[in-house]
Amino acid sequence: MKRELSKHPATGSIKRCRRAFGALEVIVALTLLLSVLSLSASLIVRHGRLLVTQRHYRQALDELSNQVDRLTALPADDVPQALKQVSLSQFAATRLPGATLTADIKPADIGQRCILRLTWKELHEQSETMTGWILPRTGGLAERGSGAP
Repeated sequence: MKRELSKHPATGSIKRCRRAFGALEVIVALTLLLSVLSLSASLIVRHGRLLVTQRHYRQALDELSNQVDRLTALPADDVPQALKQVSLSQFAATRLPGATLTADIKPADIGQRCILRLTWKELHEQSETMTGWILPRTGGLAERGSGAP
């Protein structure tokens, strides 16, 4: 007769067979889990700060771009007066903490150079500068009239 093989070859080996985790394995697993979670939490916080910083940067560039477009569209004679009255939009003032806008005009090779600088506070002070050129009006057909010379 064939002898049937059991799952456990000998009765004494049942005690040697491991059916659960040991305390040391549980402690090591929890230590690894907590270290990964703490690293992940710090990365999530840094990512959130990065998103806020980038949002403020984009809003500052939008504000500078809008201001430069508005100023360069003016006639050259009106620009110095408009630079004295330049101010932040309400949108930028509410979203950029401690924002200040400064404007300056300097002569350039052709026309004038309009320099706008926007400064705001993050963890440390941030600043962006944008420049636009105010070109002199040329005596084109539109200014001379539509008739012959």
